[in-house]
Formats: sequence, C-alpha cells, structure tokens
Amino acid sequence: MAETTYCHMCKFARPMDRRGVPQIFSGYNIHFNGIIPRTIMHPSHSVEWRMAERHGATCCTSFDPAVVSILVYRPGYERSEKCRTCLEHHPNIPCVPIAWLLDSLLQSRQIHPSLYRLTRLLPVANPTVGGTDLPHHQHPFYQINKSEYSIPTSFPPSKNKGPKKSAAAEGANNQNEVPGEMEAAIPPFFDIEPFRCTAMSVFDAAVACATGVKTEAVDDDNDKIEARKTKPGIELIAAQQPSNKVDRALFSGMNVVLTPSLQGQTAVVMTIQRCGGKIAEKRESLEATLRNNVTHVIYSHEDKKDDVMIQAAHLISTNLPGLQLAQSNWLEDCLILGELLPLRGMYTPTAKLLETLNKKYTKARS
Repeated sequence: MAETTYCHMCKFARPMDRRGVPQIFSGYNIHFNGIIPRTIMHPSHSVEWRMAERHGATCCTSFDPAVVSILVYRPGYERSEKCRTCLEHHPNIPCVPIAWLLDSLLQSRQIHPSLYRLTRLLPVANPTVGGTDLPHHQHPFYQINKSEYSIPTSFPPSKNKGPKKSAAAEGANNQNEVPGEMEAAIPPFFDIEPFRCTAMSVFDAAVACATGVKTEAVDDDNDKIEARKTKPGIELIAAQQPSNKVDRALFSGMNVVLTPSLQGQTAVVMTIQRCGGKIAEKRESLEATLRNNVTHVIYSHEDKKDDVMIQAAHLISTNLPGLQLAQSNWLEDCLILGELLPLRGMYTPTAKLLETLNKKYTKARS
C-alpha cells in the first residue's frame, strides 16, 4: 500500500506546510470524482488534492463509503456510479461540485456543503468538457494559486511538448521568450518590478508607532480630520499605519527570555521593551537565567527544540510550574488586537512537544 500511496515525488513535495493556513476542511475525508486526470502519475500530485490537504482534509485514492465523508465531483458527473451510490445507498455522504471546494478556499472558510449538495439523481447530467482543461481551472482561486500548489508532475504529460505547454506545467512565465525572427518586429520589454503586497511586519509597525515614526496620510482631497483611534491595535497594511496605536503597558510585568532566532531580531526586542516588558539579563548558566524571576519564554517555530526550550520544559515539570512558554505569534496577535490573549491552544507547545523536550533533557544528563 505504501508503494501505491507514496512515490519519490510525493516524498519530495508532500506534505505541504500547514502552519498559518486555515484548516477549513479539517475532519473531512474527500474523494474526487472525475477531477484528477488518470494520466497523472499519482492523484496526490494534482493541484486540487494538494489544495484540499493543505487546508486540513484527508484525500482518499479509492472510493470507500466507510471512509469517505464527502464526494467532490466534476460537473457532468452527476449521474456517475459514485454519485448514484451516495444518493441511493449512502445519504450521509454529500455529493458536492468542485466549485464548493474552490469557493470555500477563496473565502478562507468552509461554506456549508448543503448549499451545493446534489439532492437527487438528475435525469440528464450537466454538460462537461472533454480532455484535461476543465472549467474549474478558470476559478479565481485556482488561477491565483496554481503555481504555488503545483509540482512538475501536477499536470498530465502533453503529446505535443511545445514550450507553451511545458512552461504551463512547470509554472514558468514565458512572456520574455520571443522567436528569433520576431525580435525586430516588437518593442523591447521593460523590467517592471512584480506587484508586491504592501504588508508590514507587526513588530516593525509596533516599533514605528511606539517611537512616534508614523507616515502621514496621503489623502489631500479629504479635509475631514479623522477621529483619533482610541482602542490600541496594529494595522498590517502600510497605508493604514497612521491609525496604529500601541498600549505602552501591554507587556508590563513580563520578564522575557527569547530563543536565539528571536534575539537577533531587533524589532522583537524593542517591541517588548517599548510595551512595558523586560528582557531577562543573562546569568552564568541558562538555568540561573530562567530562575531569575523570568515569567515568559518566547520561542519561534524553528527554535521549538532549542536548549532554552529543553531547560524551560524541565523547570516547568519540576519546580517552576508558573513559567510560561509562548510562541512568537502570540506577541503578534496581542499587538494586533491590543490586549493580552489567553496563553493556550496554538500559542503554547503541545503536550507531546513538552514530553519530547523532557526526554531530551534526561538524555543529555545521563
């Protein structure tokens, strides 16, 4: 079974990183009916499969009614054997078109399947398209994100392997490739910078706001003076920086130890200090530093198994149960919302991680 499920390309490309991606399909076992071309090396290489899995779904290669919890079909397959089986014998398995999946992804929330569900066996199926260029490939979410989710084997091999086809399969951009005989007939290309979203780092925005470095509003035509923002919070778009407001006492009472990757980020250190927190002084040993009235250890995802975390997990399980471990995104969300959020759930290390850290401490001491 392992050979049929994982090939070398699967091991190279899967699973995609789910961190920071809304798990809107969590708990669903999805089977695709007519969506994935049979000529693809393995169904898990397809863009649709990778989109669903990254957002929390478990995709099934074979249709087993005991396992599958939702059937996603291609328009035109309403009278297929699988849809018929679900409608007649397994009403607990909703049949929804691929538009449900893509619309949910576009809105970053799960639209209730009942709004799209196939409720009866149609006397005549909807028109479908032959070949591999399907209508849902024109969906905005698919068009915007297909290059991010595709791998070289995500598309079926083409019989005429022209440059246009192969480049589309590899997500390349062929706009600058011009046939030799046409070079004199067309004007030169300009090196235009690609569009970049003007998003700000939370910590950079907080430091700029706390130090009073704010950009002026550029709307000269609007003479109305906007009301000053009363509730603290951080906006992430560069154009909205004048409306930022930071609570200078947000982190007051916190004595913080940062993991190595965060120590090198000046904006993180300055944000904690400008908002009332303190960075703990280094002592002769790591244990002595953590015992010196430290209240929080802030760690980044890549530092979750660092020496600081190993020592902190040991102290928490022995004689410092009040020491708090928090991921750096907790600081970001606190700044964005302008209030201290409860330290639980995704902001804290899992029980399994704490157990692993304690094992590492025991192994290092033995």
